Amino acid sequence: MAGVIRAEGDTSPNSKRHVFSTVVVEKQGVYRFPKAGIIWKSKEMVKKAKVDTKSYDCYLWDAPEIDRSEDRLNRLASSICRMYRFTRSTHCMASFYPYVGLKSTIRIEHGNTILRISDILADAPDAVLDALIHILLARASHKKPLMEYLTLYRDYISQPEVEARHAALRSKRTRKKIMGTKGKYHDLDDSFQRVNTGYFRGAFPKPMLSWSPGSSRRLLGYHDSHLNLVVISRWLDRKTVPLYVLDYIMYHELLHIIISSEYKNGKRIVHTKEFKRREMEFEEYANAIRWLRR
Repeated sequence: MAGVIRAEGDTSPNSKRHVFSTVVVEKQGVYRFPKAGIIWKSKEMVKKAKVDTKSYDCYLWDAPEIDRSEDRLNRLASSICRMYRFTRSTHCMASFYPYVGLKSTIRIEHGNTILRISDILADAPDAVLDALIHILLARASHKKPLMEYLTLYRDYISQPEVEARHAALRSKRTRKKIMGTKGKYHDLDDSFQRVNTGYFRGAFPKPMLSWSPGSSRRLLGYHDSHLNLVVISRWLDRKTVPLYVLDYIMYHELLHIIISSEYKNGKRIVHTKEFKRREMEFEEYANAIRWLRR
């Protein structure tokens, strides 16, 4: 099952071509002509159009009908919004949006309840979309979502085919953000080698490493499991930053790779007791925390 982002142009059932701003290539069914952004529904149409499939990058893909998917999404959202007091009198609008990750958001403004659902879920069953909308509305009203909704949604996004689709899209949409390992003052490859040798006996499989595009002091690092990528804030690439501080952040993010998160009361916990115990094994832990808090 494929998750398309947005359709543009003629997308009627009788149309011979569909034009998309972004597509995902996953299974057989539809031919895409990337340079023109044209999708044909059969090999015969490709032949009639005289497309040289050897010269261009043509893919096979089964495209869901995004217009129908969004109609379905809006019907579900409108119905569910009427169940919540704080959105009952608002106009509820929902759409699929090409977030980098499996992210969905809700905001309420000017009498409108606006939901943006990850386009990865464009062909999700009604029950899954229903559960997600309930989760978003509950959290917007500062209430805990029902466990049955959380379980249903979590089980769906944990399916191998959904995770594969998520990983493919995430890789495609974040590729340009990988900035490399060599900074002005520090090298992430060197930091990884020090941490790997000092804490993992040199046996830790090396993930992709990158400085962040921006210089954030609030988010000093993160691990993207779908890309197997560790990103370190460029704010740490300064002459005044001690190596043990950079190495501590590197160690922290590597721990996220080997220590699984847990769920408690419907919430995902990444800094578990085991994680915190392992984190404190970093030799300069106290000094690093003290330096970062100064």
